[in-house]
Amino acid sequence: MISEIFLTPQVFSDNGVDAIQRLRDLKEVLFPRNGASPIVVTNLALSKWVQETSRMMLANGNQDVRQLALGLFTKIEEELLVDRSMPFASLPKTEVEWLGQASCTNAEFPLALAVNAERLNSTKASSLNVVADCDSDLLNDCLKNPRRIERTFTAQKPLLRTLCGHSQWMIIQFPFVRGIDDEYETLVQIFRLVDTRASWMQKCDIEIQIHPKGSNAVTTIRKQLEEGRFKKSAQIVRLASHEFNDRTILAGLFDTLHGKPIRIARWLIQPSHLAVRMKQDLRSDHETTWSFFGRKEAAEMLEKLQS
Repeated sequence: MISEIFLTPQVFSDNGVDAIQRLRDLKEVLFPRNGASPIVVTNLALSKWVQETSRMMLANGNQDVRQLALGLFTKIEEELLVDRSMPFASLPKTEVEWLGQASCTNAEFPLALAVNAERLNSTKASSLNVVADCDSDLLNDCLKNPRRIERTFTAQKPLLRTLCGHSQWMIIQFPFVRGIDDEYETLVQIFRLVDTRASWMQKCDIEIQIHPKGSNAVTTIRKQLEEGRFKKSAQIVRLASHEFNDRTILAGLFDTLHGKPIRIARWLIQPSHLAVRMKQDLRSDHETTWSFFGRKEAAEMLEKLQS
């Protein structure tokens, strides 16, 4: 559902090949005309990637390439960028070195793929799925956003993993969660995926809003989550302020306003149904729709849930 990709700084440079077509293909994949982009882009190594990419773009001799690269990079910064703050000893200089660092961080928390400017014959990125020269057909194939999902935990995992890795907060509404049900099992799956974060990733604040008609479930779920001993999240279980029917996973980052943290909504997922807890492998042919929404819809949902 949400795929994280790494772009080498060289992708934004005028390196003598058809850079304009490469950047256009990349823009087409990252910012589709219809629907929200289910992709995030890695800012690697304590913002060193941003600095090096900016330097390369400003050094472009071709004015058309420079303007196209700057426009795309600005849009990525505003809408898609996520931080991987894993530090490394020295700043990579070549594309091979950048891919090598991406491969290292991939070992701690997986990336969907990496994109480089030219085809490389190197083993340093052997653990990564690397797409050369922004081949738009190949990118679209690797990053396709499924709508119909098998009702199994295995099928749900790749849809939730990146969300659970980068979100600093979540608000979850499952209308029928009571503590012994499919929805609770998916809730546990989310907490377990959050626990797969790398050591350099921040913890996540998770708020579970219980349907007002299920008030008896609040204590049960609090107790069960405490017994789960999840290490990389802080959870709040409370009654929602209003009734709801949709299954909602809203997530985002924190920013600071007047010295206080505020929530910035970035991702919204609404599954029509969740994994089958009992004998789920026997029901693998059963698929349900998962809908992904972008920042506009996520911001509107946050305002609604906080009202």
